[in-house]
Amino acid sequence: MKKTFLFVLTSMVVCMFTSCKQSSSDEPTEQNIYVDLGLPSGTLWKNQNEQPNPNDKYGFYTYDEAVSKFGYELPTKEQCQELIDECIWSWTFGGYKVTGPNRNYIILPPDGENDCDIDTLYGYGITSSLWSATPYRDEYAYHLYYVNDAEYHAEYKGVDIIDRCKGYSVRLVR
Repeated sequence: MKKTFLFVLTSMVVCMFTSCKQSSSDEPTEQNIYVDLGLPSGTLWKNQNEQPNPNDKYGFYTYDEAVSKFGYELPTKEQCQELIDECIWSWTFGGYKVTGPNRNYIILPPDGENDCDIDTLYGYGITSSLWSATPYRDEYAYHLYYVNDAEYHAEYKGVDIIDRCKGYSVRLVR
């Protein structure tokens, strides 16, 4: 019962953070906008993750599903690395607040992940990964990952290669 309550409460907060404008302005805006973080590349990051994959129990996409559905709108590994290198990352109750050089921000929620061929949700509330558009050899691709595990005092983020069959969230760029 306690776990269910915490799951529902966390879900509500994550939804609250990802459905509002994530910039330094308090003006009301439309949902699903792209935020200018002031990055050197000029990349704009969408203010929320894409809608869940209806074909996956947890709403995640494999690399191939993400590429076939979103294609060039997925960030490259370089754009993911730029997000790490150029922004300030701070943990909030709704996930990571990623603040760009111009002080606009996006929230990256801790959606968790789904392992290859295993119908299990891992890391909800403490970790997540986002697919990049950049493949690596035949079976792998680059992804942006982030973790904040208070129990183990672990906080890290990076861009790495992973099996394409993993289930991850998707965040688009322009």
